[in-house]
Amino acid sequence: MGMRSIVLVLAWSTVSCQFALVQTTGSTCLNVVVDCNAPASPMDASTAFQSCQSRLEENGGCILIPAGHYELINVNLNTSHVRWEISGGALLSPWHQDINGQLPLFSVGLLNATSENISFVGPSGQRSVIDLSTPLVLPWNIRAFQLFSVDGFRIANLHIKMAASAAIQKSGIQFSHRFDTSGKRLHATNGLVSNISSEGHIWGYGMVQIQSGVNILFENLDATGGVTLRLETGADNQTGYVGNISARNITGRNCHAAFMSEPHTQENGDYFVRDVETFGCFIGVETNGGYSQMGRPAGHFGNNSVIAGVRSHYGTQGQCFANTTEPSCCPCGNENAKLNYRIKITGLESVGFPPPQNRDTCGYWTRYPLPPQCPFGNVSSKRLN
Repeated sequence: MGMRSIVLVLAWSTVSCQFALVQTTGSTCLNVVVDCNAPASPMDASTAFQSCQSRLEENGGCILIPAGHYELINVNLNTSHVRWEISGGALLSPWHQDINGQLPLFSVGLLNATSENISFVGPSGQRSVIDLSTPLVLPWNIRAFQLFSVDGFRIANLHIKMAASAAIQKSGIQFSHRFDTSGKRLHATNGLVSNISSEGHIWGYGMVQIQSGVNILFENLDATGGVTLRLETGADNQTGYVGNISARNITGRNCHAAFMSEPHTQENGDYFVRDVETFGCFIGVETNGGYSQMGRPAGHFGNNSVIAGVRSHYGTQGQCFANTTEPSCCPCGNENAKLNYRIKITGLESVGFPPPQNRDTCGYWTRYPLPPQCPFGNVSSKRLN
């Protein structure tokens, strides 16, 4: 078959973003069980999943994962032009003899070069399950996906179960970066993450954390606990770049926040977020400023960033810090009211909050002492246009 181009256009009142995903499909479509001998649980299916890619033609193809329970760890989806299709009856979990606890089920892309056009998609209208909820070792820092250097990707139609305890210290989907031998930054570009639900997150992590990546659209994400979409670039080296990130239909339940931006010392580009809704979360959206760290000056996001439409429903099971449970605070806030980049924030709505009722604004709150203080109406003069 030939090349197929899919163009996604995301229109805003202030900006229009275009995402182009090119999918190439070879004539081969393999079944990971029938053609590649992937064993069912409790056997380790990692090698079969990994080697199945090498059996495809040069121009790629598809790999089918049929219904069944498969245990695996650290499968590298690094072959270009491959479409992974997952049955609705498929269950993926870590190999039960994994004693590392630090590796993802799937790493996407290459470390020192760039893979192209890789998708990992469950059935339309359903959610294939990735279950990471049972720690095998401590700490249990496992992820469903860790993305490195891949250009043109899609992850969709999945449900991710995490371990709801402090034993797990990673997000379900993590975007990372590396540098090649010439010093060029390699990270994920031109991608779509959509129709993902998840549960069992602790406050400090969540469904998605992006530390480096460009031109990525997130849509229809729904997470319980943690932060659904976290643009926190606090990796130790802090040498990544996050830019032209768009998100829509982002939901959080009994969480810390549905969306968060915190640049630490990293210099980043713009983001565009719309249609955020939270149910019982501590904050609807959290926008924190950068700060000096490890001898580096404060980082920032771009001054053209936009958040449009945040609806927060009051609840009493919001996640504050260190997994403390607190009532919902406000639809929008930042930790220290010292935001050093500009965000246009519109359409804030609070539902069912007790007095004070005027919470449809961005306030700031302080982490200590607990419970957090929430002085509504105190906003950074640098925040709004």
